[in-house]
Amino acid sequence: MGIYNANTILERIQRLVYTGGITIVKDYMNPLRPPAIRNGTSKAKAGTNVTPQQLPEALTNGVANS
Repeated sequence: MGIYNANTILERIQRLVYTGGITIVKDYMNPLRPPAIRNGTSKAKAGTNVTPQQLPEALTNGVANS
């Protein structure tokens, strides 16, 4: 799986005589990280035009009817 925490990586590479800072490590790591996983959240799909009144039903069904 790998380590994606920039602070942990910085600590480890500093032991190998790395003298750069955290910003360089974060900038390097950012495109390598997997997408964040959001548990328990649900979003209506773009372009579905869900009104606030329809939102509970749309979230329950997983898809909004437009």
